Amino acid sequence: MNINNFRLVIVFAAFFVVMILSGCGGSSITKNDRKAAQINVQLGLSYLKQNNIELAKTKLRRALDDDPESSNVHWANALLHEKLGDIDQAESHYQKAIDINPRDSYIFATAFSAASSAAVSIF
Repeated sequence: MNINNFRLVIVFAAFFVVMILSGCGGSSITKNDRKAAQINVQLGLSYLKQNNIELAKTKLRRALDDDPESSNVHWANALLHEKLGDIDQAESHYQKAIDINPRDSYIFATAFSAASSAAVSIF
């Protein structure tokens, strides 16, 4: 198993923990919107793992439309942009995820890992 596949397996396992631990603030987002976003994130990450980038983009974009206040949605979009090599967008989504849920240590770890990888690839 190469390092990217291993990382995605870890990401999927941690995703469910993150989903359980993330809090919901008061907003105009409905319970159905949040549920739809969670389903689209799961589908998007699954497509991303299968390297079906176009479907992953579609599902993760839809999740962002459904619940732009979800740290998990931004975290998943960060993973997508990281895979695409769009480091600026990945960092933006990681930062938004951290801003929304600053207690989520997994988001910090993933963002730090992405930043480290980006720095190494520059040199």
